[in-house]
This record gives sequence, structure tokens and C-alpha cells, in this order.
Amino acid sequence: MGDLTRRIERLEELIPEPGQEPEDLFLVRAAALSATMAPEHVALVNADLEAYACEEERYPGHGALLCHWSPMTWAVWSMLNWFRGAPYSGPLWLGRQVGQVYVDYGDRKPAIDHHAECSQCGLALPYISSTLVDHGRTARFIAPVLLFNECPLCGGSVTCPNI
Repeated sequence: MGDLTRRIERLEELIPEPGQEPEDLFLVRAAALSATMAPEHVALVNADLEAYACEEERYPGHGALLCHWSPMTWAVWSMLNWFRGAPYSGPLWLGRQVGQVYVDYGDRKPAIDHHAECSQCGLALPYISSTLVDHGRTARFIAPVLLFNECPLCGGSVTCPNI
């Protein structure tokens, strides 16, 4: 019952105060998330978003198609947009250890939309999704990889529905 109570309390935190606009709430959450991140990870996200703004200005409505965001920026964007739709009730946290996964795995991008989760605090954590690698005549399946066995925020066990 404690888990349900915790999740309800977190969802209640997502409900805006009377008179607070959704964009204001988004910016408040973005600031809260960036405060948990390593400075170099925040700089990487900021650089990606500045490039996006430039492309969006040049080609209105198509900036996102022209930008090649880093996995770190996609992780931040996904986490913040989950909050806009309110389906994610875990903590807003992207500490150095988790953020570094998005930097280190570059091309083999950790899954963002389908995530592993801490069974105790609900933190969304990246994992490597399964892939099919085709080398001409031979193809091989690479199984999904759980990157965290223990939650870096609270120490809880990490589960993933796809593993």
C-alpha cells in the first residue's frame, strides 16, 4: 500500500497550482532536473537545444527533423515530456552516473521511452534495447542489457519489462 501512496503523492505534485501555466511548470521541472545533472551534461543538452533553436528559426516547424540530438538530450526531453502528460511518477533525477550512460553509449542509444525502473523509488533508468545486427548474409540478435542492477539514487533493485 505504501508504494501506491507514494505514487499518488508524486502524481499530486504534478498538478499545477491554481493559475500556474503548463509552460511555467515545464520550466520549473526543467530547472529541477538540470540541478541534479553534472555540469558537462547540462552543457551538452544546452548546446543541442541551441542548435535546435537555430534550425527551427531557419526552417519553422522542421527544426527537430534537422537536429541530431545526443542521447543525453533525448533522455532529458523524454523525461520532461513524460511529466507534461503525467504518466511518469518517478523522481526527476539524472545524476552523473546515469547521465554518463547516455554519453558513453552514443550510437547504441539506451532506450528512453521504454525504460528500466527502480522498484523502490520509481526512477526511470536507461538500458540497451535488443537489436538485430545484419552483416550482409548473416544476422545476429543482440539481447537487451540492463545497465543498472541497483538504483543509483536509492539503492533499490532495478527491473525492466523487456528483459
